[in-house]
Amino acid sequence: MGRKETEEAIADSRVGRVARVGSVSELLAELLTEAEASGAYPLPPEEREWVDAPTVGREWPNDED
Repeated sequence: MGRKETEEAIADSRVGRVARVGSVSELLAELLTEAEASGAYPLPPEEREWVDAPTVGREWPNDED
């Protein structure tokens, strides 16, 4: 298979899967809407407590420089 055929095969495999979004803010708004609709957001208090807890070890990314 030549380069042109490979590029065409890749393009064909992406049809229907790749969507372009106008801007980052539109993408974030769409993701937030989907998360709210699924019930995944906002987090329940017990999960929010875990997310907001201070780090306990050498988590990455490290805030120290």
